[in-house]
Amino acid sequence: ANAGIVLPYTEDFSILIDSVYEKPGITGTPGAEHWDFLSTSAAVHLQTANDFMSVSKIGQQSLVLTGTFNLSGYQLTDNIRAKLDIPSRDVAGISLYIRGSDASPWLLMAIPDAISGIDDTKNLDISSVLAKANQNFSSSFQVKLVGSTSSYVFDLHLLSFFSLFTTASDLALIDLNYTQARVTDGDSMHILVSAYN
Repeated sequence: ANAGIVLPYTEDFSILIDSVYEKPGITGTPGAEHWDFLSTSAAVHLQTANDFMSVSKIGQQSLVLTGTFNLSGYQLTDNIRAKLDIPSRDVAGISLYIRGSDASPWLLMAIPDAISGIDDTKNLDISSVLAKANQNFSSSFQVKLVGSTSSYVFDLHLLSFFSLFTTASDLALIDLNYTQARVTDGDSMHILVSAYN
């Protein structure tokens, strides 16, 4: 099992050594040992150079990138969040899943968030998703990205940054809108703030 990690925990994949991994993949990517790559197609390979990048010679190919982390020292009440930078999310149709342990069912992380409506991967509420499914953190908490190529897109940037962190409170600013394009001294304006607690 992986050694326990202390939050906040960050992985910046821009420092990865330029390497190529092909079918069936690799367990424990050098420089990013928490991450495993799986492909059932010889037409898809993973390249690590500044990030995790998938290269495919033909369309309609699938790939899986899985991270395993020891979070046995944490509880759901620690309000754990995740931040991911998935540059090609829209192009590759990448789906994000989590589970409390490697023996638990996978849970889809909805993007945009079903509660806030935010189409973002910078503040994903991991604790709440696990709690709703009656799962807990363990020594084998996992994050999985599943992608598929829809055409001859050669450079799919899967993941360039990953972070797990706790938040002190569960109040989140969802949206801030105002109706006036310019504000000068003496002007009044209507401000609409949306928050989630």
